[in-house]
Amino acid sequence: MNRNEETKKLRIVAFGIRALPPVEGCGGAETFAEELYTRLSSRGHEVTVYCRKRFGENKRYPSRYRNLHLIYLPTLRKMGFDTLFHSFLCTLHIVFFDTGDVVHIHNAGNSLFIPLLRLFRKKCFVSIDGIDWKRTRWSWYAKLYLKAASLFALRVSNRVIVDNRIVQEYYKNKYNIELDYLPYGANITKTSTKTALSKYDLEQNKYILFIGRFSIEKGVHYLIEAFERIDTNMKLVLVGDDLFNHDWVKKLKSTKDHRIVFTGFLYGSAVDELIQHCYFYVQPSDVEGLSPVILRVMGSGKCVLASDIPENRIIVEQNGFLFKKGDTDSLKDEIKKLLIDSRLIQNAGSKSREYVEHNYSWDRVAEGHLHLFFNS
Repeated sequence: MNRNEETKKLRIVAFGIRALPPVEGCGGAETFAEELYTRLSSRGHEVTVYCRKRFGENKRYPSRYRNLHLIYLPTLRKMGFDTLFHSFLCTLHIVFFDTGDVVHIHNAGNSLFIPLLRLFRKKCFVSIDGIDWKRTRWSWYAKLYLKAASLFALRVSNRVIVDNRIVQEYYKNKYNIELDYLPYGANITKTSTKTALSKYDLEQNKYILFIGRFSIEKGVHYLIEAFERIDTNMKLVLVGDDLFNHDWVKKLKSTKDHRIVFTGFLYGSAVDELIQHCYFYVQPSDVEGLSPVILRVMGSGKCVLASDIPENRIIVEQNGFLFKKGDTDSLKDEIKKLLIDSRLIQNAGSKSREYVEHNYSWDRVAEGHLHLFFNS
């Protein structure tokens, strides 16, 4: 960090996430936001985060969270449009009330509003966590829009930031554009409490774990189908839900297998406990960015079994286990292999912790963002 970065204080605003502190429906983007912005604030910068609330809600929302300034603006309850509508209001609020000079935007789909921000001399940075238009939850026209918006972001923003080398290489090979690579960090947490285990009738090292939004590209249905075909006394704990795709989630929860536990959305210490005491973790996604959940699990010294998509492979292959994407037979066979040999679990957990400790630091993530904010 140069002298200018050490002395000058920035006014940073961010939008594109759901809310801080995390609420139902929040995921990796909110984890990223919390870890990054609290570190920027601790370095003396003024950070304002725009959060979403529903029209007509009378709930009181906090104006401060961990020294961050929070502004809650209304949005619609319709997938996709809720983000765009809220981002539009955020843009107007930033322009009219001059809440910051550096604008950090989550999701390239929100790049539509950058020209207006740039007109008012705001520096704009876009973070993307994957190739969003490949996600199966989007309709054809939404995919078309997301692809166009990603290319638009490259032209109108100060910089576009990616969290993994796979996406960086995609843009380099496809469009000959060098994006800035700043991976997620990982918190190394240890806990001895078992409150969440008691609540869900679980025993230490007697359950397999998944954490994430119940969207089709996360592959939860593969995991349920594979687990139902395995003869074991282990339980499968699924942490998460979905705010929009209710019929599909209802179908997931209709399983007759009583070993499968659905907890709904959980955050904070409850998640730390479930990670710390699980036997191993499974990430069955078809589409992913750099998964903060995988890093969190690996940093806790736990074994990860993940689908062999490039984004998972790059962090799991040398430290855990992979199965063929979308193949429930492959997933079932890998789970059975790990259930039989606990030494595989222990060795992978040790390697995972060491790998994350040496390669993923939230402090380095914060320093990297500040360097871009100052020098772009």
